[in-house]
Amino acid sequence: MTADQRSVLVVGPSWVGDMVHAQAFFMALQDGPDDVAVDLVAPPAPFPLLERIPEIREAFLLETRHGRLDLGARWRLARRLRERRYDQAYVLPSSFKAALVPAFAGIPVRTAHLGEHRYGLINDVRPEVEATRDRNLRGYLGLIRPDVGDAEAIPRPRLRVDAENQRELVERLGLDPRARVVALAPGAAGGPAKRWPVESFEALAALLADQGRHVWVLGGPAEAALGEEIARRSNGAVRNLCGRTTLTDAVDLLAMVETTVANDSGLAHVAAAAGSPVVVLFGPTSPDFSAPLTDRSELVYLGLECSPCGKSTCPLGHHRCLRDIDVDEVARRVDRLGERGSGTSGNGSSRTAPGS
Repeated sequence: MTADQRSVLVVGPSWVGDMVHAQAFFMALQDGPDDVAVDLVAPPAPFPLLERIPEIREAFLLETRHGRLDLGARWRLARRLRERRYDQAYVLPSSFKAALVPAFAGIPVRTAHLGEHRYGLINDVRPEVEATRDRNLRGYLGLIRPDVGDAEAIPRPRLRVDAENQRELVERLGLDPRARVVALAPGAAGGPAKRWPVESFEALAALLADQGRHVWVLGGPAEAALGEEIARRSNGAVRNLCGRTTLTDAVDLLAMVETTVANDSGLAHVAAAAGSPVVVLFGPTSPDFSAPLTDRSELVYLGLECSPCGKSTCPLGHHRCLRDIDVDEVARRVDRLGERGSGTSGNGSSRTAPGS
């Protein structure tokens, strides 16, 4: 660090998709008049992604479980950070516990929205940002400037891709790098209500395979069974990679594909930031608040009168918000993104019933 460089610690979000969005905040932080070095504190889920975010100088793992206070772990990390003498901290999550590490570390300026009544923990309180879309992202950027501006002025996240790791993955997994590939991401954190039915993914995979495309199913170990079900009748055209790759491997694989089809999930954001066009399926959540930040997307949302409910399971028992999304319509969205190519502008989003 140079003598005139400001040293900033950021407490990052807990979810993978939010961390991808936060890259726009890191970009904006370094785009100001000051020379700023940015370090980050993050929990386990998004932590592997940080090596692919070039704006971060150094990352510190906060070994806590989601939703737990884990006061001891926060105190131990703060003691390590105290000797670094940061000039300022930004706390992106709104929870009380997220503000503890910078306060314990004695960082003199601790900037955030007030959140969960964090008087004292936050001593540089910024006003909440009223947002009709991209709520979390605009909240992050509002910590730097009150007038966030329109979507076109927001930096687009761009994760670093490792070409050498791509080559190793192709060899280890037996993939064809010359094939036209569509990636499917059938998982989603936050409960089954956010997942397009596996039967729909299976039908889409079969349709894409009939068109001569290869299909890679990506996800963690929890999605392995979903991947097997999607791949089981494909005669080898569908490869189930769930549980066989890391989060950083997913960045490199998604950078290779023609298009990605995903639920509203972390991998939808990773795919977009890796450079893949994305078709994202929304049901109990709204594309206004959680769409990937990209100019190459198709956002499929029926907009039923019960949506968005934000529930982890359908409170009405029918799950029509995702179940009624037609497979052929999703395939058309995949084709449409392919036809646009890299020169497209606009997000191509849909908030009407597919086919209308």
